[in-house]
Amino acid sequence: MPGLVTEAPNLDILRERILAVVPELLEDNAHLLSGDQLSSGVLNMCALSELKLDGRHAA
Repeated sequence: MPGLVTEAPNLDILRERILAVVPELLEDNAHLLSGDQLSSGVLNMCALSELKLDGRHAA
C-alpha cells in the first residue's frame, strides 16, 4: 500500500491497522483492478520493515 506509514510496535498491531484501511483503499482504487482481481477476493501485499542499527544494537 504505497503511502501507508505506521509505527506499529508489533506485527499484530500492524495487521489490525492494515485490515482497518483495506476496505477503503479497495473501494477508492477499484477502478484500477481488473474484473478477475476484484472478484477473486484475494489481495496480495508486501510489508516492508526498516531496521535501524545503532552501533552494534538494533533500535
